[in-house]
Amino acid sequence: MLSASFIVACSLLMQSPAAPEAAPVPTEPVPPPVMEPVEAPVVELVHPGQAPLHELRYQPRIDVKQTVSMTTISRSQLVVGGQRSPESSTPTQRVMFELSMEKPGSSPEAAEGRILAAARVTKVEVIDEHRSMPGTVAMLREQLRPLERAEGRLVFSNDGLLQASGFSLPQETTSQVQANFAEFQYWLNQFAVPLPREAVGVGASWRVKTRPVVSGVQLEQTVTYELLSLDADAVRLKAKVEQSAGPQLVKLVGAPDDVICELISQSATGEAEIDLNLARLAASLSVTSLRSETTSRITSGGVDHEVTSHNQIELRIRSVDADPPPAIAPEPAAPQPTN
Repeated sequence: MLSASFIVACSLLMQSPAAPEAAPVPTEPVPPPVMEPVEAPVVELVHPGQAPLHELRYQPRIDVKQTVSMTTISRSQLVVGGQRSPESSTPTQRVMFELSMEKPGSSPEAAEGRILAAARVTKVEVIDEHRSMPGTVAMLREQLRPLERAEGRLVFSNDGLLQASGFSLPQETTSQVQANFAEFQYWLNQFAVPLPREAVGVGASWRVKTRPVVSGVQLEQTVTYELLSLDADAVRLKAKVEQSAGPQLVKLVGAPDDVICELISQSATGEAEIDLNLARLAASLSVTSLRSETTSRITSGGVDHEVTSHNQIELRIRSVDADPPPAIAPEPAAPQPTN
């Protein structure tokens, strides 16, 4: 999603794009996910905050399943050869999934001090509130439909650091859907907020550095959290997000052999508001807004094109069965393009 602008820019400038693969009707069972270790985030305490100080630790209840929605709203604008295109919006995409916890000690992954969560996608929606993009909506629905059978497992430490994850799709899933899911998995891997090991109080801040790969692009990401309030298991945070990526070649799924896509630079900044309940893994509500600028060079048929894309993305993760209801503003409609 953060590097989707680069992918879109490359795709638009292909002179001989490959026809999109049709998503077959799922028939085969979903294979079990293969767990893979994840590069640990670097968590640095900036300020401990005001007394009294408390250790923040996740203790999700084993007997409770979470139903969570992940909604993405985005719009973008391309500049090619100095010519600025009209701003466009992508249909809102919403993924519903179910999280359940495994009892500590019940498997090697669920050792004491670890949290093992099983995730199962239950519904995928593509929403065009204004009925202005029927062709795009139909294409996205067809591409995303196999995700409704995706399953996975995630292992976190009790301070929210992802240690391993694995997801699987139906065996007949197309390569394009697999590429889309790899980007979706990036967000799934960030359900839990990394927390400092040190005891903290209201006003505390800490910095989390990671190096995620999204849509084949290696990113450098820094998120700085501030603790706004703490009441038993209820934690309210705000965060500042910074991302950057340097020059690198990126392989596009389905691109002709003569198309070369080179990322020159990418930067993104944003903010987040997060309501946590430490008795559950996923946030009661998390709202992240990001603005990015990407410059890339696309070579197609021996001709170079330099493209700059400007993007705005809002991601909402909401626990549908959150109790009490989150206090952040309700979910908005998709943004309108501006001329």
